[in-house]
Amino acid sequence: MGTESRRGRMPLPEDKLYILAEPKLTRRTCEELLAFNREYQLRNLSAFLRFRYDWQEAYPGKTFPGVCAEVNSITGEMRPLEEQHAWTWGEGRGLGIWAAFLIKGRVADEDRTIPLASGQTRTVNMKAEYDAYCDHVYESLVDRYDACGGSLPFMVDVDTNRPSDDPRNYIAAPHQASASDVFSLTAMYQYAMLRGDERALEIGRALLKKCTDAARTGNYPQHEDKPGHRFQGSPMVTVGALVDILKSIACLEAQGRTEYRPLKPTLIDSAREMIDDVLSNHYDPETHDFWEENGPDGRPWINEKGQQICDPGHTAEACGFFAELCAFLPEDADGSGRRWSRRAILGAVREMNHLVTEHGFSERGVMFKNIDLRTKQGVPDTSGGGAAAGRPTAPWWNVREHCASSLKLYELTGDERCLKGYRKSQNATYLHYPNANTGGLMVQTLDPYTLEALDIQPATGNLDPMHSARAREREIEALELLLPRLPE
Repeated sequence: MGTESRRGRMPLPEDKLYILAEPKLTRRTCEELLAFNREYQLRNLSAFLRFRYDWQEAYPGKTFPGVCAEVNSITGEMRPLEEQHAWTWGEGRGLGIWAAFLIKGRVADEDRTIPLASGQTRTVNMKAEYDAYCDHVYESLVDRYDACGGSLPFMVDVDTNRPSDDPRNYIAAPHQASASDVFSLTAMYQYAMLRGDERALEIGRALLKKCTDAARTGNYPQHEDKPGHRFQGSPMVTVGALVDILKSIACLEAQGRTEYRPLKPTLIDSAREMIDDVLSNHYDPETHDFWEENGPDGRPWINEKGQQICDPGHTAEACGFFAELCAFLPEDADGSGRRWSRRAILGAVREMNHLVTEHGFSERGVMFKNIDLRTKQGVPDTSGGGAAAGRPTAPWWNVREHCASSLKLYELTGDERCLKGYRKSQNATYLHYPNANTGGLMVQTLDPYTLEALDIQPATGNLDPMHSARAREREIEALELLLPRLPE
């Protein structure tokens, strides 16, 4: 497929990609994948610095209150200032993953030359730049949090860092939690551990309570139009946030720092409570179906079109997050007051992951945003708002999450089906989504039937600093654990 047919997207050269010929891992393949993924992490980090420098060049004297990424994922062009917003999801995701990388030492203390849109270059120390960027994003988030009385809006205006009057905006009421709170939860804990910052830890604890309470009650502002309905998405993503925090604590412990160890029991118990709720109410152990929504009667919701919606990407996320949590549990961990033991969790998510592999993809090899469990066919998506126009879509993030979940489950269980899923999503990722116009970041949305790049923004308007980078880091971790166990 030529560049013109991709509507402005510029594919990466073949030597910058890694395509798996078969669902198999050898030691050599593992070493090559590790080298590829480590270099791609640097590519990702460089791209987000470039966006920031481009913004600063375009608007000298102004300050963007968060992560500068108001860029069209197809053309790589910055949006006009009057169309830009700061998105709390972006700030939470960016601060969370970048602080975790700094804790782990993944951001090298070395110089790297960043090409700018103007044709100029800037040579910077990567660690110093991300240290400063994390401080700035944290300060922007705290200013926003304090101004909103302990809640975090979905969107804020660039000039004021205050809630936007855009009709897409929402903010959680005092008895609610939103996805903005979930992503900021991990950001605050990660920043607290990076800097030893007590205020960040205080905010993190407050957000953990909000998110845990909302998981129990289903009180999320984005679902106010469906009273009595329960969705698994927000609690499931909260498990991912808690896993990210636990992994940074483990990293600090490996460095000899144990001051955050007392946080672990509460984090693990909160995650297990949410896993219990999600698997008990959204998973069928007989069919291995996993669905998004229950109606007021507590049963799987069948919509007005007779469809039972499964989001394969949310399913892959659940598989990966729950598997990662199991790595923090003893192998013989029983329910311990919970309904789902470690063994039962892994048994369920292996089957859920296989559901995604077998039924989540279009014939062109990319993953649907939604499928109908009754037909196992792709269905129209509305997550991109009006722009989606009720058409099926294939966002970039779901194949990234499936790569991570498949590889982690293979590392934990040795289930060969997981390698089939890993190959499928690895190849979907790098054959169809990377865009040289954005430094190798992914086009946000494709048509699942034609592979046409669509100017549709999943959830937020900015380019996401987390999904691809975090999934890739989880792949790296799993590959490092697998390497000594693989044949030559």
